[in-house]
Amino acid sequence: KGRRKDLFENIRKFLLLLDYIIYRLTDNERFLTDPTIANRTLLYNIRRRKWDGEILSALDIDEDKLPEVVPTGAIIGELNQKVRRLLRINKKRIEVMIGGGDQQLALYALNNGRGLICNLGSGGFLLKSVNDLKMMDKSFIYGVHTDNNIYIMEGVIINFGLALDKFLKLLNRGYDVLKDAPRTKTEVLVLPFFSGRGSPTWNPACKSLVKGITLWSSKLELMKALLEGLSFELKQIIESFERLGYEVEELKVTGGLAANDYILKIISDVTERRILKMKYLNSTALGAYLLSLGSEATKFRNVVNEVEKVFEPGDDKDMRNYYGEKYYEYLRVIKEGDLA
Repeated sequence: KGRRKDLFENIRKFLLLLDYIIYRLTDNERFLTDPTIANRTLLYNIRRRKWDGEILSALDIDEDKLPEVVPTGAIIGELNQKVRRLLRINKKRIEVMIGGGDQQLALYALNNGRGLICNLGSGGFLLKSVNDLKMMDKSFIYGVHTDNNIYIMEGVIINFGLALDKFLKLLNRGYDVLKDAPRTKTEVLVLPFFSGRGSPTWNPACKSLVKGITLWSSKLELMKALLEGLSFELKQIIESFERLGYEVEELKVTGGLAANDYILKIISDVTERRILKMKYLNSTALGAYLLSLGSEATKFRNVVNEVEKVFEPGDDKDMRNYYGEKYYEYLRVIKEGDLA
């Protein structure tokens, strides 16, 4: 706006990528979005369910240049001929439904808005639905649920899978290496803030730290310490939920990283919570599918919520003490190093 006023004044619509894809799928001339995507722009008032006039006025953005917000799951038109030809689809009439945000869909798939979900991919997300915003806490992101009458709380670890992937590339190995990772204690402590820190303190300037490394520390020890650090972050987010009165006895875990049993066992031992590894791990895609079924989705709830494996916290007293002491050391280093 300040640098290229000529471009700003000639903009027809401000769209997110998903909004543009939706527009190109149909011959509908309307530009559309849904509340779960609109709230990511920070221009949408999630309480009033509309674009925030005060924010738009401060930024000098005309509301007419924003897409129209329609309910999540609304039918918005039919797949146009160009897209059908590109995808080699012979059927002439295919309705297009507007979807939603990835974490909202994951939560919708697994519990239809109830319970606590852990979705582990490039980032780590602890998800819960809430009926209102009376107990808003700065530890979490709040947004609109796929059921547009309620809300979603998100506890966020910015880099989860991304941090593991980076480290595995340094080892020149894949996730299969974890089968050889140590099950015992390690003196190495890793604070996994490779792109700043998300929940519960939201500090983009926070840096990662490795403590306790020696000449005898192995690569796999470092890998285990990284997993412990990521699990400590999950534990602190769980404690933030419980501080608000939400009891967390178990986590339903999905996402690509949930395929690895070693990762889930570390999470269970560190967080001292039961971990339910779901049979179908792509909960976001499942949520989109269930959304498309409308009222018929209830028929598939039991199938979608099937559990493949359960991980219980270890009962080895020595290891429990080890994780407990290391967690408090983790919190101490964060506090004293001003890394929160």
